[in-house]
Amino acid sequence: MRQRLHLLFGAGLLVFIAAHLANHLALANGSTDHIATMEALRTFYRHPVVEPLLIVGLIIQLALGLRLALRRGRPQSGWAWAQVTSGGYLFVFLLMHVPAVLFGRLVQSLDTNIFFAAATVHETPMSLFFAPYYTLAVTAVFLHLAAALRFAMWPRTTPWLVVLPALGFILGIWIVAKMMSLHVPPAYL
Repeated sequence: MRQRLHLLFGAGLLVFIAAHLANHLALANGSTDHIATMEALRTFYRHPVVEPLLIVGLIIQLALGLRLALRRGRPQSGWAWAQVTSGGYLFVFLLMHVPAVLFGRLVQSLDTNIFFAAATVHETPMSLFFAPYYTLAVTAVFLHLAAALRFAMWPRTTPWLVVLPALGFILGIWIVAKMMSLHVPPAYL
């Protein structure tokens, strides 16, 4: 039952994550296009009904994932290790990322747009932590998805299961490189 709920909430959150990553792809045309895309998406995910549901869904997803990982015992295969480690990384990432964004928005009164994130990779020494932090988060999303697909397809397999995490890693590096290339307004630094 917990596994099915985790899968269900994961599918719902994947819609938001896919939109979030697609928004980052708009950086290919610069920060203006990225922000325009983000503003369009915000009309949905910052809706007064949707945003609290998204946060509650995330909390439930994290609790279910932690419970599943703790009850599972020691992983016995490479894909099981991939699933547990990527899920664990996402757990830690989201426990840091979501409160930071909410703090920036609600306490610091900052628009938590691309410049909010880019400020963390813009200057050393912060970039030494945040560049891998963001890259690994994107990689972990793709790896966790690949592991879930692997178990759903069992015993069949496909080469795409190995390609997905590699695509996530490349996308993570690309997003961080784009953030590093932005001119960040002083208010965010």
